[in-house]
Amino acid sequence: MSAWTRTLKFIATGTISLLLTSCYGTIQAMYGVPFRLREATIRARTGDNRPIPGLSVVIHGDHFLESGKTDASGEAVLTADPDVDLSLLIRDIDGAANLGEFADQEEPVPKIGGDIEMNVTMISK
Repeated sequence: MSAWTRTLKFIATGTISLLLTSCYGTIQAMYGVPFRLREATIRARTGDNRPIPGLSVVIHGDHFLESGKTDASGEAVLTADPDVDLSLLIRDIDGAANLGEFADQEEPVPKIGGDIEMNVTMISK
């Protein structure tokens, strides 16, 4: 075998080895759908449709917890895990301030493909 043939064989073998090892560590999506948290917009209103600011809003489930407060327009925007059964808990934490006292409410969060919008009518104590 000539020196030229051995050199080509050496280069070809090295190139193939390099290509195989560099492609080995690439990450591929196993199920074809990337993970994404959903945005949950919660609107808290009184019975006469007035927004209630200052309520504690919690979305919780197995190994998932996200919390916040309603703003002046009675809205809170949180994130929700689409792969977990979740519940929404709304509590009046400021007592009689901000339109009176309201009973705690807990509702299941709907499992839908996209972002969530929930309108909750709070019940006075």
